[in-house]
Amino acid sequence: ELLQSGNIVTLGPRHELTNGNHVARYVVPIHIGSTIEGALTVYMEVDNVHITAVELTLLSALANQIGIAIRMSKLRAHLGRQNEQLETIYRITESVRTLKPLEPTLHEILEQINNAFDAPTSYVAILDEATRQITFPCYIQNGEMVTRAATSIDDTSSLTAWVIRNDKPYATTDWQIADRPVLGLASHSPDHSILCFPMRVRDNLVGAIGIQSPVVGAYTESDYYLLASLAGHVGIIVRNAQLHEKTNRQLTELTTLYQANATMTSDLDQEAVMENVVRSMSRALDVPCVALILWDTNYRSLMLRAFECSQPDLAEDAGQKLAQHPLMRLLYETQQSTTLIEGQDLAEEEESLMAIVGFKSVHLSPLSWIHQHLGMVLVGDLKNPRTFSDSDKRLMRNLASQAAVSLEHARLYSQSQRRLEELELFQHIALQINSRLDLRVVLETISESALRLM
Repeated sequence: ELLQSGNIVTLGPRHELTNGNHVARYVVPIHIGSTIEGALTVYMEVDNVHITAVELTLLSALANQIGIAIRMSKLRAHLGRQNEQLETIYRITESVRTLKPLEPTLHEILEQINNAFDAPTSYVAILDEATRQITFPCYIQNGEMVTRAATSIDDTSSLTAWVIRNDKPYATTDWQIADRPVLGLASHSPDHSILCFPMRVRDNLVGAIGIQSPVVGAYTESDYYLLASLAGHVGIIVRNAQLHEKTNRQLTELTTLYQANATMTSDLDQEAVMENVVRSMSRALDVPCVALILWDTNYRSLMLRAFECSQPDLAEDAGQKLAQHPLMRLLYETQQSTTLIEGQDLAEEEESLMAIVGFKSVHLSPLSWIHQHLGMVLVGDLKNPRTFSDSDKRLMRNLASQAAVSLEHARLYSQSQRRLEELELFQHIALQINSRLDLRVVLETISESALRLM
């Protein structure tokens, strides 16, 4: 109250403050800029009431010096905290500056965060914008990796989903008495102190990063701003790791396609090409069963032309039943691809197709060349209900396209070889006819040549 004026205050009897045999007579405000941070109180002997103007000026100058010292001390402390934060950020991000797969990258980051914040629980959540699912690829609790189920970004009971959905941080020193935005964590949760920040890369939400502690008030304001800064850095690291994994997947796919193409085109014999197609697809997709089903123009139906299966006792007639199945004909005519997985809601025709061989999962892709429908390719798993990823399906489409090209080249090569044989036989007939005029010999030559063409 006395310092509000900002001037030196002379204390009268009503405001006297005692300290042993001394009484406070003057209060000199300590300024830091326009802000009063404190006061310099002058105590004097009881019978010494006044000081000179020079002494008052000296007291004012002394108060200013104290203010400067306080200001410098606060600035030094602030710079010290900033330096510690920068060192922490550098230390946490140092080990993951080189491109690495996502999971080991996150594990290294969380280990450093646990050391920096002394956080028993830390995690990184990743948002898949396409599916709106939040996964927890790395969740560490008391030094151990913990598996957390994925959740939807629209989950109203998940704090992490709330942070990502609203693009807002959440912080509390005591969850039990805090104003909780969700009902996901019970009031008796063992974790009291919680910090959770969204991770962004420009305008794109990547996910969230969070730390938790059972200690009330475990994290300070400095920790809040440090984790906020780290969230931005970790978001960039996560995006780079995702791009690194995507690039590696694409490189692997291209390598697989190159190797498969080399195998498929190594022989132009039709039968050999078809065997190479199913063998290459089985190896590239790591599936035990591959069936190549082509349209036969003579029989006007789909026919099994090649079958690769790791189960040797599986009869080939089962493959022919697959080719003749109504669902296969429907997919061929509509040129649609589909995935069937045991345990899902399947139609009766889909279940009957799966039961022919006892598949646990099946993916069917059309084979086409320009505007010609050549047939279908089937890949299946007999042991596990496998979910084919988008990458698997893309690879299957590309392999099917390569297979269609190889099959068409083999067909054209077979036709050209057939034409060459015909021309050679016609030439042979002409020579025989022109060299001998005996009717019997001419007729025998024609008959033999006809038999060779059949």
